[in-house]
Amino acid sequence: ENHLIPDGDSNYIKEHAMHIYNQIWQGAVHGLDASTIWVWARSEKEEDDLSGSILNRPDCLRAAAYAGMDLNRNMDIISAFQNKNCDVGIFYSEASNLYDKNYKANMINVYAALLYNGLKSGFVNEERMDMLDRYDTLIIPEAKYAEDGSVDEIREFVREGGRLIFIGEDCLLYDEFKAVRDISDLKSS
Repeated sequence: ENHLIPDGDSNYIKEHAMHIYNQIWQGAVHGLDASTIWVWARSEKEEDDLSGSILNRPDCLRAAAYAGMDLNRNMDIISAFQNKNCDVGIFYSEASNLYDKNYKANMINVYAALLYNGLKSGFVNEERMDMLDRYDTLIIPEAKYAEDGSVDEIREFVREGGRLIFIGEDCLLYDEFKAVRDISDLKSS
């Protein structure tokens, strides 16, 4: 679900329409297969969160429709972007996201750096560690906290020839309960 316009936003500027078009287009280019726009309801009451929704903005509604039509018209090209193999995996840890207020920004910065350098990346979260075999390289973006099972899967990934890049000092040093673990074998690889 895409929140293209913040709830209750009363700031009507012409740039919103182009922003919506670009957000839908970029989502597709970066692998978004399907989504819905929040929220398809209309309200004329200023105090209502729905008062600034896309249905109250004809230019934004048109931009969303044009983006959808352009994506359909160019589906072969978009599919080629979506189906290109990823160059690098980025490890996502829910525990790090909960415990470390800087983790999300660090992860996004790694994603942006890869993107701006022409490398397609994908995310490997702890619930889908089976996705590691899609990558030759895995980046750990200052993920200090991770489940033991995930670290075991990363160890196996490295044993099978995968490259591991740590960004930050204490990557994978703690489990999801903040207990310290030995990762010297991973740091030496």
